[in-house]
Amino acid sequence: MVDWLPRSDRVPVSNVTYSSANCVHTFLSIIYIPEVNHRVFQVDGLTWHWGLVFGQLVLYLVLAELYKLAKREYIRRKSVPQDNPATRYEKRTGRRLHVAYTMDPQHATSSPI
Repeated sequence: MVDWLPRSDRVPVSNVTYSSANCVHTFLSIIYIPEVNHRVFQVDGLTWHWGLVFGQLVLYLVLAELYKLAKREYIRRKSVPQDNPATRYEKRTGRRLHVAYTMDPQHATSSPI
């Protein structure tokens, strides 16, 4: 059971497992049982057309990852530090906010803990 999900979103793992197994079983039955394949659904088995489908899938995934990489690099180069209310307050008053004194070398102690 997943504890970090809200109570209404929890789904028993067994239901998901059985549902996935039923989907795989149904799909494989349609593809590989010749009578069901030809007479009911009027499709052929796996042929060279499936090679095109898998090739296009790989091409799509590669192009999607390249797009995300290019977008990430473009955003990184165009990004400008944002001026937030805390930095505006620090500039106006001359006081620093949110300073962790325990990490400041001047206030460090020689205590091991």
